Formats: sequence, C-alpha cells, structure tokens
Amino acid sequence: MTNLFDDVVPRLTPYCKYFHTGGDEVNKNIYLLDEGIKAADQAVIKPYLERFLKHAHGAVRKNGATPFVWEEMVLEWGVDLPKDVIVQTWLGDESVKGAVAKGYRVIAGNYQNWVSLLHISPGHINIVANVDHPVLGLR
Repeated sequence: MTNLFDDVVPRLTPYCKYFHTGGDEVNKNIYLLDEGIKAADQAVIKPYLERFLKHAHGAVRKNGATPFVWEEMVLEWGVDLPKDVIVQTWLGDESVKGAVAKGYRVIAGNYQNWVSLLHISPGHINIVANVDHPVLGLR
C-alpha cells in the first residue's frame, strides 16, 4: 500500500490537494473470508479499518494531500480520525450535522440530488470539458 500511495498521490497533487480513501457501504461479511479476521462483527473489524486508515492517511499526508473519507467511517463505524480528515456525506442533512458535531470539515452531497440528476433526460445534461474548471450543469 505504501508503494501505491507513494506512486499515485504525488502524480495527483499538482491537480488536487485531496485524496479520497473510501469507506462507504463496507460489507462486513467479506471479512469472514479473511484468514486474519474471520468475523463479521463490527467490533472485531473496526481496529483493522482504523489501522488501514491511519496508514493510508499518513501516506496521503506525506505526499502532500489531505485525506477524506465517506461518512460511514465516522458516523457508523465510529472511527476516530484526526480532524484534518474531511468527511464526505451523502445520506442527507443529518449526516452533515453529525460529522460537523464531531468536529470534521464536510463535503456535503445528498444522494437524493444525484438520483434527481440521473432522472433528467440525457439531452438536458451539458458536461463542459474544461481541464481547468470542469463543470456539470443543465442546459
């Protein structure tokens, strides 16, 4: 993982100073297949997630970027992350309030707005291809 982050993150930081490390919709049952874990219990899995995020976020920071995660890491899993980590919410206003109450900066993006956008007919969506300022908007 260290080699991956050391290779990828410096290639991205000239364009963006943020790096998303994921964490949404974690399937607990997949950890039943892991020889080192063999459990679907959140209390058993959480320390492994924390260890991964601590390592990943250290590598992200070392390479000049700010890490961010999906809301589930702090709101559902209760992972205690440093306050420089940005939390991306997607499940609604209560998630924004919850992450802010825990002291995190937030990128808010309610999934209901994404679903609404997906139901707009394709002829009404205008994607402007501009490397410096990409914009998704409506005609």
